[in-house]
Amino acid sequence: MIAHLLNVTALIAAATAGQSSVAEPRVARIRTADPHFAVKLAALFDRLPDPAICQAGELKPSSRAEALGAVNAIRAYHHLPPVEYDATADGEVMAASLVMAAQGDLSHWPRPSWRCYSEAAAKGAGSSNLSGGVVSPHLRFDTPRDDVRDWVTDVQNVVGGTGHRRWILSPFVTRIAYGRSGWETPDGQRSGASALKIFDFASEQSVTATLPDFVAYPFGDYPIELFEDKALLSFSPIVDKQNKWNNLRADLTNAKVTMSSGGEAVRTSIFAKRTDAIGYTTAIEFTADDIQPDVTYRVDIEGVVYQGRTIDYHYEFKLVGRPTS
Repeated sequence: MIAHLLNVTALIAAATAGQSSVAEPRVARIRTADPHFAVKLAALFDRLPDPAICQAGELKPSSRAEALGAVNAIRAYHHLPPVEYDATADGEVMAASLVMAAQGDLSHWPRPSWRCYSEAAAKGAGSSNLSGGVVSPHLRFDTPRDDVRDWVTDVQNVVGGTGHRRWILSPFVTRIAYGRSGWETPDGQRSGASALKIFDFASEQSVTATLPDFVAYPFGDYPIELFEDKALLSFSPIVDKQNKWNNLRADLTNAKVTMSSGGEAVRTSIFAKRTDAIGYTTAIEFTADDIQPDVTYRVDIEGVVYQGRTIDYHYEFKLVGRPTS
């Protein structure tokens, strides 16, 4: 797919800091066109979308299950509890996907002038990771699993941030809903968009599972198919496992990142230190030179401060398996 990705950024500020909401810019990635696009897309739906009458369509239960399974499989690699599927939000994510595909654009705040605009679409767009919003004869078909993978690698944000990933890997997200839209016109134009709702459900629930002390990407023996060369590495400390808002008070000002492999230093560079409330955590985003598969790397994070106490972390990761096309 020629994919545009948007993530919801500072959706809610820290308990002491008010509210803000800023969308990251989008960036396109071109893939090889798929001659069977329409057939593959149709297989996802029980009822196809129809932009002529602004019909959102209806996904097959198996399509939603694929998205949920992909999210939970990735969360398991990070020792995070699984999320549940909330079907009460299907109308919102399907409407949001429809308006993005119909307009050929992405926004967390679609305007009433956009084709197929609705209040449900606006609500879904404002609480979801978004992908697509492209009209092109070169659009390639992506599965729900592909959508989730792209949100996790997060290489398609022009500013380089990891907001999609941080929502999917948030310890405090407990449910999702997945929407999809798309079509191929008789003259060969294709359109597509996806939405993954991750907050602002009709009812919320508290996390009861035991949470890890941090969320790092990549982590442990990590499937190479979930990593790309241009992907930023990221680390989020979990300093309070009961009150999610307290995690936004983790002070990263003096935090440092070092990496090594086999006792040899690996050069790293901090890209950003995020305090924007995405996933209800702070985050350090960083790069590392020439990460190779089947090599164990040690990462040390030093100097995180919370409530006057300095906390240091360390973990290891290794990219395993073979990449998939």
